[in-house]
Amino acid sequence: MELDNPDGKPGASPDPTQQPEDDKGESSRGVDPVEIQVRFFTKDSEVSVPGNAFSVPLRLGPKGLSEIVNALAEDGESMEEEDDIEDDKKKEQKDNKKKRLFDFLIDGHFLKGSLAAYAANRRAAGTPVDEKGIALEYTEALPPPSQGPTATHPDWVSALAASHPLSASQFLVSGCYDGIVRIYSGNSPSALTNSPSFIATTEATHPKPIKAVTILKTSADSKSFPYPLLASASIDPTIHLYALPGPDKPEIGESKGISGSGSSPRPLSLLARLEGHTTSVTSLSPLRSAMQTPRMVSGGFGGQVHLWKVTKEGIESEGGGKRRKVEEAENGEGEEKATRGAGKLDPSGGLEGCKGAVMGLAWPVAGAVYSCGFDKNVRMFDVETGVNSLILPCKAAGTCLDFGMDANLIATGHTDKSICLWDPRQSGQKNVVKLRLRSHKSWVTGVAWSPITPHRLASTSHDGTLKVWDARASEALHTLKAHDGKALDLAWWGSGIATGGTDRRIGAYSVSGSRLAS
Repeated sequence: MELDNPDGKPGASPDPTQQPEDDKGESSRGVDPVEIQVRFFTKDSEVSVPGNAFSVPLRLGPKGLSEIVNALAEDGESMEEEDDIEDDKKKEQKDNKKKRLFDFLIDGHFLKGSLAAYAANRRAAGTPVDEKGIALEYTEALPPPSQGPTATHPDWVSALAASHPLSASQFLVSGCYDGIVRIYSGNSPSALTNSPSFIATTEATHPKPIKAVTILKTSADSKSFPYPLLASASIDPTIHLYALPGPDKPEIGESKGISGSGSSPRPLSLLARLEGHTTSVTSLSPLRSAMQTPRMVSGGFGGQVHLWKVTKEGIESEGGGKRRKVEEAENGEGEEKATRGAGKLDPSGGLEGCKGAVMGLAWPVAGAVYSCGFDKNVRMFDVETGVNSLILPCKAAGTCLDFGMDANLIATGHTDKSICLWDPRQSGQKNVVKLRLRSHKSWVTGVAWSPITPHRLASTSHDGTLKVWDARASEALHTLKAHDGKALDLAWWGSGIATGGTDRRIGAYSVSGSRLAS
């Protein structure tokens, strides 16, 4: 039985995955109970099932198909554990696995209704389902993120960065239009219920708004910096470098995590000022691979891209600890101030080619830096030679960028409200954009890949929303109204997401596992 076009437009091709199913997993149009051959597959080894073809009722949708996958997974576990004696904990874990809810991908879309609706719409579009059946990729479903506490700032929260979930020190860093960096210790939204653990001292404050913050990758056996380093970039236009107390610096930090989570924030002192940009510093990215020497790349509004190597010797050789002239924001006059050991650091190199503001940067591996900006190009630079080795034209100016290490994809946000996913390995082909995501209502301000879940992407926009995506599908998994105003940035934090906006707040959202309703 053919289904009507839900748009009511002659000749339109409806999304074949969007037809609804009722609470029992059956098509609301009463399709006859016939079957279809399906083959289940997944990239998640923890929930994999045999790849054989199975006959399943066409009336089933995601819930019914999830029950089949759970049953197949249970059969596999039963064969492996039939001689084991289950304790209460193992039994609880097994019962939870039985209740997993999955999303199913077909033709680049998530299945939203029944298989019957999908097959009917394929027939209506003139591309009937193959008689041999269909392949269904499944992934554990993500329930809507739940909103947690918020933290209020004196001005716009323009930049966020968080430590990796597996790092010894867990914290969230915020940059604000008041020029101050704040740090919240911990890896969950509940940390926002307390005052910041650290707050930049007067000497460490930028005289103008902060545009970017980042955390530098440091090596545990580094003699120079065995503790976390972080940086903030400003319109002023300088970069400030801070040394953060952590578990490897017991004289400042506590034995576990980061100290200073009480009611009174501890002072965050300046380690060095990084000077070299002549216009606003608009983007920062650390080198993600672990090295003895922390490294970072920065981009400016005038198209400058600078590389930085952070060493104690480099900082000290520039006159660290001396009294230096600091420009005052209020009157533009210079004043001598003690910087408590703060030094100066100049760039170790530069990358040329960007023709306008550099709004997004990523340095995933030592040899390659990626950028996007107002010149409407995604660029790849060879770090050793400084050559702009790859240029990928965009339809609109780029506003943000992140590189997904697991997915091996570049995500860029744009002023035309779109997000583009690029595969740099296909640079020789005509169409390098693997997928274009269109759902935001205004320009995209932040994109960030999950550090622990492949294919999962989050984004923010001037429309005030936070969206969570699966990079294998073109529609958002979830959309949340994150801010009363513009959302300006985001960061994955622990198992959740933090966002900042023009409403002067940090919002935090927990992203948990999923279970079928009982």
